[in-house]
Amino acid sequence: MPLLATGITLGILFLRKQISLSQGSKKNILLVGLGLVVLVIGLLFFTRWGEFITGLRSDTLNAKENTIDVRRMITQCDLELATKHFVTGVGPQHLQTKLNQCYYQFEGSAFNRNTFNTHNQYFDYLLSYGAAGLILLLLIMIVPLYKAIRTGDAVLISFILLIMLCMLTENILSRQAGIVFYALFNALLINKASPNSNL
Repeated sequence: MPLLATGITLGILFLRKQISLSQGSKKNILLVGLGLVVLVIGLLFFTRWGEFITGLRSDTLNAKENTIDVRRMITQCDLELATKHFVTGVGPQHLQTKLNQCYYQFEGSAFNRNTFNTHNQYFDYLLSYGAAGLILLLLIMIVPLYKAIRTGDAVLISFILLIMLCMLTENILSRQAGIVFYALFNALLINKASPNSNL
């Protein structure tokens, strides 16, 4: 997903610049073209590409086969828990226990050897803090995105969209590195966009 999210944000930057064939835009065309080539090569040599195709064609869930099936089972448990605990959540201290209890219904060695989180930041906040937590997370993302769209800041728009897309498959804000990365770059880019910036 990060590779796909990067490609999408590069596309947004490309479209935002409205590249023409003038001298100044040749560098932009080269950079975006290079980015798209890296994206295509990355997808072609993606080590799990065959696994992904097999997983999409599979009608059954088997944690022994591939990581795609494991992700499908994780999502199934996320959805089951979300329907039961939508309003209040289960609390961050009980989330992993509830997930593990749900994973026990599946047979397969992957769940016997590993502990899996929600693999989706939105589900993580919904299941941990309930609907209020999910709404706050969305506001944290959407308010700066709205301001960036109003000011036409393509870099901030791309950064927030990149983070939001990556949060569909990873718990970025559940780790210190993810929190520091998001907080640092979000603060720097918002401060850069602010006309009253003192930096």
